Amino acid sequence: MRFRILGGLAVRLQSGELALHSEFQRRVLGRLLVHANAPVAVAQLTETDWSNKPEDPAVQVRAALAELRDLLDPHRPPGSDGSLIELSDGRFLLAVARNDLDTFVFEDGIAAARRLRSQDLREQTAAMLRKTLQLWRGLPLEGLTDPLLDVARGRLGALRLAAMEDLFEAELACGRHFEVLPELYAATAEFPLRERVRGALMVALYRSGRQVEALQEYAELEARLAAARNFPPSAALRTLRDRIQYFEPYLILPVVPKADPEVPQVSTAPEPERELSGLLFERLLAAVLPFVTCGFGTPFALAVMGHQRKDYRLVVPAVLSLAASVVPLATGRYEALGIVLLAESCYLVAIVGSPDQRWWPSTWWPRRRWTREAAKLRRRWRKIARRAPDQLRTAGIGRPDLMLGTDDGGLVDLNTAPVEVLITIKGVGAREAALIIQSRTWWPFWSVQELQTRGLMRVSSELRERLLILPPV
Repeated sequence: MRFRILGGLAVRLQSGELALHSEFQRRVLGRLLVHANAPVAVAQLTETDWSNKPEDPAVQVRAALAELRDLLDPHRPPGSDGSLIELSDGRFLLAVARNDLDTFVFEDGIAAARRLRSQDLREQTAAMLRKTLQLWRGLPLEGLTDPLLDVARGRLGALRLAAMEDLFEAELACGRHFEVLPELYAATAEFPLRERVRGALMVALYRSGRQVEALQEYAELEARLAAARNFPPSAALRTLRDRIQYFEPYLILPVVPKADPEVPQVSTAPEPERELSGLLFERLLAAVLPFVTCGFGTPFALAVMGHQRKDYRLVVPAVLSLAASVVPLATGRYEALGIVLLAESCYLVAIVGSPDQRWWPSTWWPRRRWTREAAKLRRRWRKIARRAPDQLRTAGIGRPDLMLGTDDGGLVDLNTAPVEVLITIKGVGAREAALIIQSRTWWPFWSVQELQTRGLMRVSSELRERLLILPPV
């Protein structure tokens, strides 16, 4: 047997819904249900508005209780109480399992959601709260006029409103400010003086790029409070107004959640092309270039690589190579020129296979094998990005938060990666990530160097290796 009071009173049996004969009977059952599993005195059940008050209301109440007992437990053994128990002191208790009364299920759902919230499990919190709020079908015990039931309605309504506020904050913490806006507008219209609802609406509007409308919501609440109570908004809401007014970057995205243990993902996307033929051709060209050009092609090749990689430290080995080629020719020591050309050839072959932003060859620096493999993957994906950026978007390159399982060597797309991904890069903290999000909202990045030219942060070699620029769609 299931009891539902979050809406019109309903009693559901396995065979269907139980029909209650009179409004007085429904009112008595409603009072028992709002005090489920707790004793209720007959005097409490007689405290009601009578249209035609009988001479002895207690007799009518006991008659209604006897009828309810027959309806709720028609097959109980003779002499037993069933679910409606009469205590020795004359009080009555309706025994209901927690899964059989929707208010109990509602309260348990809120408690479970708050436990999830304390563990910073945002997605699960939002899902639990939304499932719990779906139990509401309307005004509790709708259609029954009773002062004591009105008190229960107020308590349940306060619980529902608090659950709605928790839901809105959980959705905003998940970054779903666009999706939750319609619900926030409806809740603000229903509870215009509720500051938590209004604050959540202001944050959602601000994150959606509607700063002026967010400030207008504050002004409307301030005017309503002045008219109703002659009292200003709370200090917390005034602080939120100031943060929005001065365009604080920290408010653009929610606080980064705690790092959870990574779950290994099975790769379902295709691996990048190995391009062995292209790499072998580049290394062959690098090997013969110093001998063909008598060493004068080596500085030119290093200058081109420095420009492509945006790493102008390669100017140093380029100048040294030029000097090493000129001095033997100027002094006539041609036997030394052969050694110089061999050294330049080996250096070029090694530097061609090294990761970007390294002016030393990969074999000269002690790095783990997985680091070298990751650098090779990043290099290959960058080559593919130049001719087919859509392929990288489909494979989720630079977006580990999408969990598509593609190994991209740790690349991060500067134009689309969320804040929780950006802060995984060495040198990028919460402040820098918020500034990046704010800057790309107005204008996308076209190169990593723009981080420095826009005054956001210094561009390090680690940033150049990890960041990927995909042109905006």
